[in-house]
Amino acid sequence: SGLKIILSEQSLKVRSVFGQVIITMAHHQYLELEGGHSLVEFLVKQCAINPDDKNMAKLSTDTVTPKKLKSMSENVLQLITTTMPHMDSVLWPSLLEFIAPYEYLEAAGVVSRCLAAIAGKKRQQNDEDYELNFEELVNLPKPPRIISSLLALLGHPLKAGRGEHILNCLQALVPLLQEEFVELWDAVIPKLLRYLNDHSNDGSWSQRHWEDRVLKFLSMSLDELSSEEWLLELGNVMGDKEYITATYANDSEEKGFLYKCLGVVMRKATHKQFVQLQLEMMFNTIKHTSQAEREGCAIGVGFSAANHLDLVVEKLENVTKQDMVRKSKGFFGFSKDKSEADIERIKATVLLCYGYVCFHSPPSLITSRVEVSILRVINPHFAKVKDTVVKENLIRTIDLIGKSVNPDHLKTNFVFAGRGDLVNHLLSYITAESPAIPITTEIRSLSMDALSTLVK
Repeated sequence: SGLKIILSEQSLKVRSVFGQVIITMAHHQYLELEGGHSLVEFLVKQCAINPDDKNMAKLSTDTVTPKKLKSMSENVLQLITTTMPHMDSVLWPSLLEFIAPYEYLEAAGVVSRCLAAIAGKKRQQNDEDYELNFEELVNLPKPPRIISSLLALLGHPLKAGRGEHILNCLQALVPLLQEEFVELWDAVIPKLLRYLNDHSNDGSWSQRHWEDRVLKFLSMSLDELSSEEWLLELGNVMGDKEYITATYANDSEEKGFLYKCLGVVMRKATHKQFVQLQLEMMFNTIKHTSQAEREGCAIGVGFSAANHLDLVVEKLENVTKQDMVRKSKGFFGFSKDKSEADIERIKATVLLCYGYVCFHSPPSLITSRVEVSILRVINPHFAKVKDTVVKENLIRTIDLIGKSVNPDHLKTNFVFAGRGDLVNHLLSYITAESPAIPITTEIRSLSMDALSTLVK
């Protein structure tokens, strides 16, 4: 109790010294006494420091910086996990408490590493205390929340080297999270680890290829479920608006990947109302100024269109009518004014969504819808595009439409009447180099790729 005042200490130097004190206390088994959990929590909070936080930088001294304190705390947590067997009773299962809360997001790598070590050992040895009753242990996040939180971070595994630890953690925990996943995860996770180790350091890393593998892993996992109830529970956790807003406010890459994961869940779901609610959530939480979130949302919407095309098209039409206007209804019916820039960013998102809807929709359906339901809506936006972001995403959409009507994709011949108009639009973008509408290298590159797709 005499140490409680130090738990809220602002000085980085004092925190650093206290971290060393905790090692000694752990070694002498003092952390097993009442209050030991608070000291573990203190360590995790230091591990969760964002070294780039400007407020934290102000606390730096000549000897202790936020980066050094974070690194030292991670080493301490790993040390007491791997070299002090008596600490298992303190760390298990309480470390799970730090998996989901947004304030510990930056500590996910080291927490996953420690959990993988403890849970992996307990699983292998069939320890009695490995089994957990999540209904009784109310402080622990439920299995769907653990999976959702770790998957969102797994999309970008090279950040602080967290990917390996998250995969090991998932495999160590899988019998507790969802028994129907055990056989698949034990077979697939080692392959993901091997891919990660083979490609993360030799210059051959492809973010897109990695995401495709993780999304396929999620899709295969959902196929193992014997009932849709658990799938919907996972989807509702992924689509928790308050959690997303609090957790990923400054993490657009993780948020964008979570949208993609949610799209996979929607693609598997048969409940229309569930899909409608998740689509609504995505457009209510997306930051339209972020390309990472825009692409995540668009791909997630595209995935859901694979089995819910009409529902998705209806949603996009509603967003076009309600959100792409200067005034729109907010809460309690109050009007919200949007600037021209706001509308252009929303437009860029909606247009890219249409592209991925085309690409992921069933080939048997898209041939009858591409011109009637999709080009009809986006055609008015081709002329006089001044906003660079809108133009770039419009070109990406054209490229995706071209891929979606390609005979190799459709597995049949199809006469695409709108091809010529799209080619002409692209040519006009390439040649429009007036001072008022400057062309960027990105626009030229995207246009050439889209032209190549259309003329195949």
